[in-house]
Amino acid sequence: MLSEFDKKTITYRIKRIRESRGLKQSVVAEALNITQQSYSQFERTCNDPHMSTLLKVSEVLMVDPCYILSFDIPITDENLALFEAKKYRNVIEELLKAKSLVEAYKTIITAADQSAKPILRSLSN
Repeated sequence: MLSEFDKKTITYRIKRIRESRGLKQSVVAEALNITQQSYSQFERTCNDPHMSTLLKVSEVLMVDPCYILSFDIPITDENLALFEAKKYRNVIEELLKAKSLVEAYKTIITAADQSAKPILRSLSN
């Protein structure tokens, strides 16, 4: 059971994150498949939230659920950015690998094209 202070901390973080994303309550509510009024009440009171609800909210808000639940971490834009970076680090690493593969592929194609030119010229003569 969460204390009133913990509930207020959670609701404050959720509201701050939503607002920093420029999202209206109605948009988040729609993504959660609930009414705007239900979401508004959740954001104001956070009465004994289920972990599954907090996970869905964190997913919609694109933030690590640990940030919402980490009461000892000050609520700052920098801390929010750090948690976002951790959450998306694997995705970023995969994108960088893919970019490296694309660059390697381009290099191979360019080299093959350069190698093929003399052969094609000799065949056309």
